[in-house]
Amino acid sequence: MKITGMNRRFLPVAFACLLVSSAGDAQTLWRQYGFDSAHTSFNPSETALSPMTVGRLAPFWTSDTFKAAATSPTLGPGAVFVANDGRVRAFDKETGAARWAHLSCSGEGTQQPAFNRDLVLVADGGGDLAAYKSFNGKQVWCDDESGSITSAPAVSGDTVFITNGVDAIAIDQFTGQQHWRFTSADFAPLNTTPAIANGVVFVTGGNSVFALDGITGRKVWRRNLGPQANISSASVANGLVYVGGSALYALRSEERRVGKECRSR
Repeated sequence: MKITGMNRRFLPVAFACLLVSSAGDAQTLWRQYGFDSAHTSFNPSETALSPMTVGRLAPFWTSDTFKAAATSPTLGPGAVFVANDGRVRAFDKETGAARWAHLSCSGEGTQQPAFNRDLVLVADGGGDLAAYKSFNGKQVWCDDESGSITSAPAVSGDTVFITNGVDAIAIDQFTGQQHWRFTSADFAPLNTTPAIANGVVFVTGGNSVFALDGITGRKVWRRNLGPQANISSASVANGLVYVGGSALYALRSEERRVGKECRSR
């Protein structure tokens, strides 16, 4: 895929790290969007930050080498990964020193990375998904998934899940080989980060929430939520699928009916 030109004007964007300790427990690593594949954004192993200690947060280090705003960071053992300006970057977790930077496959619209089993997985607006070695940035594979990927990849087990605007796709993280591809019969848009829980993949787009079989990609159910201006990715916890849009929706993950709807006044 042709690499497009990028804006070379320097922008003084800083990436700051605020820490009270450097926990070494692998369970505390924020490996992907929403912490885990279900996007709960809850880290049960976090013990340093609490309502009692959060007021004592202070700058630990800052990187100010960016040319454009960065994505949310992803945390791996010893390194922090971000994407910006068509690149994926790694910084030392303790010092903020740059470790490596690599141009994404298309060099445009890089999304928040995911980290799993020593691989950093990065999608971009050119429709490409790639895997890089976490310790040196060496590209392992790059594959054009077509369309445009405008949300972060999700990882569950050894499989990476993405959407490209039209399809939901499951890919082997080590080889880049496609496991399955789902396209709605009416070509409903699919453009948010998939959520995975109990072998089911939940994807959203347009006005709908889809539940797909994680092994085959077969549609389990679809729920139309009515007109949505900007539907969110799903988050799954305790058998409920939560989706934001024109309201906050909670759906039972094993069936189609909406369990609760909360509208802001």
